[in-house]
Amino acid sequence: MERIQCFDPEAKAFHRKLFGEDERIVYSDRSYDAVQDADALLLLTEWDEFRNVNFETIQTSMRTPVIID
Repeated sequence: MERIQCFDPEAKAFHRKLFGEDERIVYSDRSYDAVQDADALLLLTEWDEFRNVNFETIQTSMRTPVIID
């Protein structure tokens, strides 16, 4: 089954309300957990938290290291 692993602490409650409890959507509590075994990473924010991420760690955590910023 395909799924989306996401991390957005500010919008988590809003997304759950919008999409409901869908087994295809996994809400991660930590940013690095969201990329574990992922096929791709879409970085869609300019938050300071994501300006200095360790891309080497992210790349080794992913199944297919495709990163789009």
